Amino acid sequence: MEDGIEAVVDGLGRALADSGLTQAEFATALGTSSSRFSAYRGGTTMPSAAFYLRALRLAGSLKAANERGWMTPQSTAREVRRALRKSDVLWALKMS
Repeated sequence: MEDGIEAVVDGLGRALADSGLTQAEFATALGTSSSRFSAYRGGTTMPSAAFYLRALRLAGSLKAANERGWMTPQSTAREVRRALRKSDVLWALKMS
């Protein structure tokens, strides 16, 4: 794999790990599909520079939020879904 492509692939892998999200969640947060993000991570398709930088910034923000114990949009959505499954509608409404 070419050095530039390898650097992008490695950077996206680190960004995904730092985000604390699943690949599907991270891809959605970036405005792309999981399969497209997988192609970027596999080096078969190159993302734009803007997309790559957005992934790095998003991952950094999510990592910082997780380290501080702050809720992210993704974790908030998970908690609301969990509350609704438990029929705790009042708590779910307070979170949304």
